[in-house]
Amino acid sequence: MSSPIRYEPYGALDYLFTVLNSLATGGAHNKVAPPGTVAPFFVYTSASGDDLMSVGAIRVWNDGLYLVKACGPATMANTLYTLAATADSALHNTGGVIAANGGVLMLSCTREQTIDQDETVNGELWLNVVSTYRLYNQARP
Repeated sequence: MSSPIRYEPYGALDYLFTVLNSLATGGAHNKVAPPGTVAPFFVYTSASGDDLMSVGAIRVWNDGLYLVKACGPATMANTLYTLAATADSALHNTGGVIAANGGVLMLSCTREQTIDQDETVNGELWLNVVSTYRLYNQARP
């Protein structure tokens, strides 16, 4: 049996997948959804991360910023906003959760920003309802 991965950013991505994947018809995908994914779906990724260090370069936690996008055709706008709200209910103000990989403790997760982003996909207008989340996480000993 392999040991848990203790790399904090991976643990946060694993946590986001675990929470988001069952909420959308097309699931949740890190960085990009594969071609043919049924909408609506989530795309999530790491935007940045800083480590808090103590004396002796001991990492206390990782302070990561993550993007979560509810994606689909603009004609599904109401569905996408509802999906983003559902994700927010599942993610915002959570903590004390061990990521599914077992190596990382999620200390807290809070939403910081929301952004609406339009794009054209195969000639069709799509809407991305974007939320940024601040995740503080710590490798388990």
